[in-house]
Amino acid sequence: MSVNWIVVPFVIWIVFIYWSLMLSSRVVSFEWFPKWTISITFAVIVSVISGIWSILRRPLKHAFKNFYQSGFITLILIVPVFDALTYLLTNKTIHYQTKYEITSPGPSTNRFGRCDYGIWIKEISTDRWKLLCISNPKSKTKENTGTVWVTAKTGAMGAYIVDYQFSPFRK
Repeated sequence: MSVNWIVVPFVIWIVFIYWSLMLSSRVVSFEWFPKWTISITFAVIVSVISGIWSILRRPLKHAFKNFYQSGFITLILIVPVFDALTYLLTNKTIHYQTKYEITSPGPSTNRFGRCDYGIWIKEISTDRWKLLCISNPKSKTKENTGTVWVTAKTGAMGAYIVDYQFSPFRK
């Protein structure tokens, strides 16, 4: 039974990390949203509490170890939460036409690989550019279009790009 208390949360955490990494490729947060400031502040607060709690129970050398370990674990746990929250808190679907740029090589797909091509799409509600994978730009793009139709879900923390299609018309 004690093994289940470790294995089950670990598996749930791995699944959550994988899901949030899949989401992060299409999530665009607002520029004003202080994702890293909140993450680091929360990790420092948890570290200080853990260090103080450790001083009360163990020798001082263990307090520093608990301080760093709890801060690192908290940082690892909280960073992916923002992409998941941005996705889950989207409440409005919008369709818009925007500019795009195709680049080579594209974004990284894993530690060792990259897409052959990438497409930079300007997300309207956050006013930021997002790089997405595209396998073959010649099969998807139309001559002299310059614009792409984007379907995105928006919310309080940012937007999630659901789909994009190349437009045969200019804006």
